Amino acid sequence: MTLYRNFNELADDVLELAKEILPDQLLYLTTIEENQQMILRLSNDHQRIEIRAGQVFEMEKTLCRHINFEKNEPIWYESISDDERLEDMQDALKALQIESYLGIPISLTNGQPFGTLCAVHYEASQFEEKSIQLLQRIAKLFSYYLELEQFAWKDTLTQLYNRRYLMRQWETEQQHSGALFYLDLDGFKQVNDVYGHETGDKVLIDVAKRLQDSTRSYEDAFSVRIGGDEFLIRFTHQKTKKE
Repeated sequence: MTLYRNFNELADDVLELAKEILPDQLLYLTTIEENQQMILRLSNDHQRIEIRAGQVFEMEKTLCRHINFEKNEPIWYESISDDERLEDMQDALKALQIESYLGIPISLTNGQPFGTLCAVHYEASQFEEKSIQLLQRIAKLFSYYLELEQFAWKDTLTQLYNRRYLMRQWETEQQHSGALFYLDLDGFKQVNDVYGHETGDKVLIDVAKRLQDSTRSYEDAFSVRIGGDEFLIRFTHQKTKKE
């Protein structure tokens, strides 16, 4: 979430607004990546519901797997223990003390799923259509903010971080040790001159993917497109293997 400035403050505001609509529910925001769902922020720590910020679940074992992100349609279950469709998940949900669930999809404007805005309760609940529609509007506004922040900090072609993000990191994290690697592509101008700029763009995108793969197993590492065919990789002193 380092891509987004003041993300926690914004997330808390979103949850506070949602709480005005469903005051009795535990509300939380999640993000989805690589078939996993992470709990980002909660409206409050509910003593009976066993959900905490930072928890990670396999998508196939979550209720959010049923959300239709392509059509941007929410799902809800007012009484999970009475719903035969959820028979395979009832034991796991009972362990979490979840009896009712509402999931609102959050997607970027390009259709890429970001995550969900969810409401859960330890008892059966009724979700009114008006409440669901209001929560969808909140999720939509939230997605617009995410889109603007992504545009501000990422290179539109390669989806690597841009120079502006690098400058911000240097200003805010000067105390962190590590290593910087600068590289450019020899002969790249010839690719553009001989094969055209469209082919050159494909080369840059492929290079960006390889750089992202090279940093995937390093904690807090990231790659930057400085401009043209110039790139920078930043590594911290600590390496963390991702399973």
